[in-house]
Amino acid sequence: MYQKVDTTLNFVDREKQIEQFWEENHIFEKSMQERKGSPLYTFYDGPPTANGKRIIPEDLILLKDDIIVAQDEETVITKWNTLNPKTAFSHGCSCFFLKEGIKISKVYRSDHSLLRWYCDIVDYTFDCEEESMTYTDLLADVIIDSDGMVKVVDLDELAEAMEHEWITKEQTLLCLRNLNYLLSLIYRDKFDRLQARLDSLGL
Repeated sequence: MYQKVDTTLNFVDREKQIEQFWEENHIFEKSMQERKGSPLYTFYDGPPTANGKRIIPEDLILLKDDIIVAQDEETVITKWNTLNPKTAFSHGCSCFFLKEGIKISKVYRSDHSLLRWYCDIVDYTFDCEEESMTYTDLLADVIIDSDGMVKVVDLDELAEAMEHEWITKEQTLLCLRNLNYLLSLIYRDKFDRLQARLDSLGL
């Protein structure tokens, strides 16, 4: 399915190695240089997930503290801390797959150990005048725990949104198709194709 986490791995040491690699190779500076002159994007966010405009509850929050690590025509990669302190997790990184309508996140505990991979089904809208991107969480999510267990969650929210017409028929169909695509990758042991975008940057 994907590379399993070694239970004897020292996550704190690994995080230090990654940070040292970033510093020695000037990864952040290189990412800024590569984006020089590129359009600026504004991200919007809403609870209860770490990133996204929510339909339930309807909310929109500016993601001014997220750091854009890299971007191209197909992906946007960010690093973030939780908006409000959490006991289970504190920070992470996300990759927005713009064409696939999927956002995958590596969620870390405060000791820098990996808690889980969290996958959102999302939709994007772009405002060229404002040079901003807003994404909407389409409610269905997939969680992959560090032990490899896969859970599909929040389908009850999708059903409630459909029942009350808070989500359009087009959004519902988009959500189900993108969810099917994501699950097909996971079940065919090809989720690592998505993970690689974050792992290749040492995130």
